[in-house]
Amino acid sequence: MIPRTPILSFAGALISVLGGPSHAQTYPAITGELEVEFQNDRAYAVPAGARRTNDLFTKTELGLALFATKELSLQSGFVLEPVRSAERSRAFQDHGLYVEKLFANYENENFSTYLGKFNPGFGIAWDKAPGIYGADFSEDYELTERLGLGGSVKYHGLDLGEHEFGVAVFTADTSALSNSAFTRPRAGEPTTTRPRRLHRANGGSSNTEALRSFSLTLDGGEFRLLPGLSYHVGLARQHPGADGTRHEFGLVGAVQYAWQITKLWTITPLAEYAAVRNVGGADGTHRSYLTAALAVSRGHYSASVSHTKRWVDMPDDAGPDQRDRLTTASFGYAFDFGVEASVGWKRERVDGAHADTFGAQLRYSYRF
Repeated sequence: MIPRTPILSFAGALISVLGGPSHAQTYPAITGELEVEFQNDRAYAVPAGARRTNDLFTKTELGLALFATKELSLQSGFVLEPVRSAERSRAFQDHGLYVEKLFANYENENFSTYLGKFNPGFGIAWDKAPGIYGADFSEDYELTERLGLGGSVKYHGLDLGEHEFGVAVFTADTSALSNSAFTRPRAGEPTTTRPRRLHRANGGSSNTEALRSFSLTLDGGEFRLLPGLSYHVGLARQHPGADGTRHEFGLVGAVQYAWQITKLWTITPLAEYAAVRNVGGADGTHRSYLTAALAVSRGHYSASVSHTKRWVDMPDDAGPDQRDRLTTASFGYAFDFGVEASVGWKRERVDGAHADTFGAQLRYSYRF
């Protein structure tokens, strides 16, 4: 029997307190989106000496926006998820609640600008790779929880498509907003995936006092001849923190095509390549990623496969290079009442060791 925990109570409370959808056309106005995932991962084939684990957890995200006018808003995002990796089997343990973003935003048809805590743009596979496990490797280079400012300029090219060029300057968040509730692990512990509070002394890329890091992005799509085609190009340069000596430099390019064959059938291939040099500010530590994925949907049904290769090049005095890979497959069904049920499988090789995992997921989305 699964014990009652504050995590389950919190997730239930979020759903119960939200009322019906808001259709207000006047300002100020509040909008939001709630996404709740319940997932169970069963590691049934593990490297020699490792434990077979069963991990039951939730990832709950709540986004709220307070609009003063149609263009001016305060955007926020809250996340509840495990902040420690699973060393042994567990059920709804090691969850932390934290503020992922909180920023003022002004946006119209031609440009946008924002200030506060946000997730700088860099790559799309960590969000768009299909299936339960398709994004596991690409999440390595996702940029999150930065303080700073940014903006974008939009180009409406009609037959030439829609394009948006974005720029952001930032530093890692070491303010009170980096704290977490429920579970608050220390930085540097082997199982910590997100520390309870980040400090300058903890180091890491972009963990500096001033806004010394930046990212540039270019996104496009809505082409007249190929309306389902979209692309993303990104560049990021992050200043080293207290534990680094070199700037981390990343470059990424991605393309995705949602090909609607019939009214029911859609095929969506995705490809992304990312290269990150001097990872974490460590001189000579480089990583490259190549992700290829294919998603197929027919009505309520969906299926996907993906494969990601990760090359890890180490300095001569820091150990051998790694050639990791991740292969995944998923199948899902979306119900009319907002719930999607999925099952998935992944096989990964990390530093020469293989592991297989089978999982199941329930996802609920609600907008208001």
